[in-house]
Amino acid sequence: MKRCMSGLNLTEALVYMDDIIVFAKSLEEMKDRLVKVLDRLAEFGLKISPDKCQFGCRSVKYLGHIISEKGVETDPDKLEALKSWPRATNVRDLRSSLGFAGLYRRFVSGDRLPTLYTD
Repeated sequence: MKRCMSGLNLTEALVYMDDIIVFAKSLEEMKDRLVKVLDRLAEFGLKISPDKCQFGCRSVKYLGHIISEKGVETDPDKLEALKSWPRATNVRDLRSSLGFAGLYRRFVSGDRLPTLYTD
């Protein structure tokens, strides 16, 4: 996908593995960018799965975040999972908790973080 979307990634689309988000400020610009992306996929012999596509969305859930015209926000479901994460009782649980919390630390204020360890 990196080679396939070369020149389009981060300027006209966001690409991560086999996921592509095409973004634009207007419907006309969206149409032009979508045609470029679809042409590029066809050029590389790749196909899309229409049942997995969404068109004309103002926001999308993507990799645990919500991407919209406002920018990138944390998926509220992920924050809820973080807040209700069970208290760690051993090192393995603590590492798991810290790893998950680390993914979202820039989106959560310190007073909203759950207690991740026991005394």
